[in-house]
Amino acid sequence: MELMRLKDIGKIYKTKYNETVALHDVDLIVNKKDLIAITGPSGCGKSTLMNILGLIDKQTKGEYILKGKNTSNLGDKESSILRNKEIGFIYQHFALINELNLLENVIIPLNIRKMSDKDKKENGKKYLKKVGLEGLERKYPYELSGGQQQRVAIARALAQETDIILADEPTGNLDEKNSEEILKLLIELNNDGKTVVVITHDNNIAKHCKKIIKMKDGKII
Repeated sequence: MELMRLKDIGKIYKTKYNETVALHDVDLIVNKKDLIAITGPSGCGKSTLMNILGLIDKQTKGEYILKGKNTSNLGDKESSILRNKEIGFIYQHFALINELNLLENVIIPLNIRKMSDKDKKENGKKYLKKVGLEGLERKYPYELSGGQQQRVAIARALAQETDIILADEPTGNLDEKNSEEILKLLIELNNDGKTVVVITHDNNIAKHCKKIIKMKDGKII
């Protein structure tokens, strides 16, 4: 089942004095239960591609179809609502709020949904347990290791209960041991039926993915 389709996607960043072509005529299909690694050197367009897939940025040309819906002409508010409904994000730098405890961090994406506080907290606790952090709900991010913080970030993405997980360099700030643990968790999520797309420089992660997409100079090669 096709979940995401990019057709002839181009992205140009313009300034007053010049323009930079970040993506050239990119075509990509992501199917249900895919586990995809997007690799390539810095500046090749990986992050731009991820931001377009995640409805954070808009393409300059081409079409992006997400679960049958053409997103090309959506406004910022519509894109935000669709993103929250359909896509969970995992960031390299965790993007946790130190002033909030772990449970409060995990349920942040649920605050714009019509859910009771009780249901939000139950949902958050369920996914903290899923990533091996049961009993730490009242801890704060600064009290955790980097590997534990990334697990919180994964729990937050899971709490949205979306079919699609986008992960931007999820092991980029972790040591080898914690990287292995996060890799196992991503594979487990994929085995549970999640579609996972990972930007990574880590060859160990890439080789465990079902598909590897290589990029260079804004193109898929």
